Amino acid sequence: MQRCAVLPDRLAAHHTAYIPFMDSRRPRQTSVHGLLTMCSNARAGIAEKVQKPDELVQLVNNQNVVVGTAPRRQMRAENLLHRCSFVLVYNGKGQLYVQKRVAFKETYPSFYDPAPGGVVGAGESYEESAMREIEEEMGVTGVALKPHLDFYYEDAVTRMFGRLFSCVYNGTIRLDPEEVESGCFLDKPDVEELLRTEKVCPDSKMALERFYAEQATL
Repeated sequence: MQRCAVLPDRLAAHHTAYIPFMDSRRPRQTSVHGLLTMCSNARAGIAEKVQKPDELVQLVNNQNVVVGTAPRRQMRAENLLHRCSFVLVYNGKGQLYVQKRVAFKETYPSFYDPAPGGVVGAGESYEESAMREIEEEMGVTGVALKPHLDFYYEDAVTRMFGRLFSCVYNGTIRLDPEEVESGCFLDKPDVEELLRTEKVCPDSKMALERFYAEQATL
């Protein structure tokens, strides 16, 4: 088993979190350093299944108006403009859930993600996409999503209009090993340290930084 720490040791040594490992049926108590430690078993067959290349996704124009659909593989190959949902998952202590993506993800492999979500599918709303994604990736159900902000993000990998939600969840996190290596709940100072020092999904990072900036003005 390969060790991959989400935080520098000086931070991880001071924090603990509760979350079941993907490869265990029994919950464990451990440090953040030990918690965010998983190996990605990147096989081509798994990667193909995870990416769902034939799944239809929504396409939009520059005004974020739906103009059609396309298979995911075409959207990625041509970097077509689409929609994505993002969710900040908090626990009752106000800690934010951060996960590490598997090494065979089509975008930002092995990056940390503080706002899990995904591409909005054909016929879906932002909220429906967000609920589906957090259930698939983390087993989170029965939560109320609160919308916060819309934003646009573009790079060489993706072009999309995103919507950021948040929710509070105190149940058991059940990670999907085909999507997520590991994850845990972190205090805000540790999340901010993560944003400064580690490889973080840039679209999620933009959303979270805007969220923090808006909260600071309230």
